[in-house]
Amino acid sequence: MKYLKSFNEDITNIEDESYILKKKFIDKYVHGVCNVDNLGRYSVDGDVIINNYKNSTLPIEFSNVSGSFHITSSDIYDLSECPTHVGGDFYIFKCEYINSLKGCPTH
Repeated sequence: MKYLKSFNEDITNIEDESYILKKKFIDKYVHGVCNVDNLGRYSVDGDVIINNYKNSTLPIEFSNVSGSFHITSSDIYDLSECPTHVGGDFYIFKCEYINSLKGCPTH
């Protein structure tokens, strides 16, 4: 990534529904520092622990998570928004709608 900016710098209109959805998601599931690159992908210095998420897709696309990335007991349908690189554990459990590992980390 050439340039990272903080999540709050990325969004200029706080009234935007997309902003609110992303902010709530990050506040609840991201345990660390979250930055967004110029392509709109999110990098986390820390862990992402998603439990009981009841939407079919994640509201943000991850590029890198330095710690662990866990999704448990959630209703997501695919892993397309998952990070390409995870420094810790990558763990998917009790996600009955996922039927492919396409999109899971390569590192």
